[in-house]
Amino acid sequence: MFDTLLQEFGDQKDQKAPVEIVQQIDRPLPLSIIRPQPHKKLPYHKLKCSDQDKAMIFTVVSTTANENILWLFAHKEKMNRIGDSITHVHPLKFLEVVFSDPNLKSCMISISEDTLKWWYYRSNLISQLKAKHETNELLRHVKPFSRELTLAENAVRSFLEKQDWDGFFTYLMQSN
Repeated sequence: MFDTLLQEFGDQKDQKAPVEIVQQIDRPLPLSIIRPQPHKKLPYHKLKCSDQDKAMIFTVVSTTANENILWLFAHKEKMNRIGDSITHVHPLKFLEVVFSDPNLKSCMISISEDTLKWWYYRSNLISQLKAKHETNELLRHVKPFSRELTLAENAVRSFLEKQDWDGFFTYLMQSN
């Protein structure tokens, strides 16, 4: 079907905006195209976090920890672009990458000791954790997340069920 649409309305060489292409369609599209497809609930080990994602996580966490606020403010756009490039990473995968690496764990502890840096990180992490909690994409990953970081599953589950984010972060930073 998509190939037919491309043939009828041109390919990328035509440089037509998507709105122009949609306006040219004079017949109804099949429901399979316009109906949202159900989101597949992936098991934890299949959640996306590529080597490139891990490198970006390393860059953003270590840079935030090692640079001062003035430098970070001057490079805010670049840092935000790096952060935006990893927003698709599940927050538990992000935290797994950080807390499975002793250097990144140390960086996160350093960030938590700086009020401005921590406020920014904390608010972003909480926002992502809440979003996953609301869609039942958080608690179902507690067991594998806990296993990966050798944490007590019942402790992790308790923090996440209560949405005790600060307790959760403190627990992660104080873990082995």
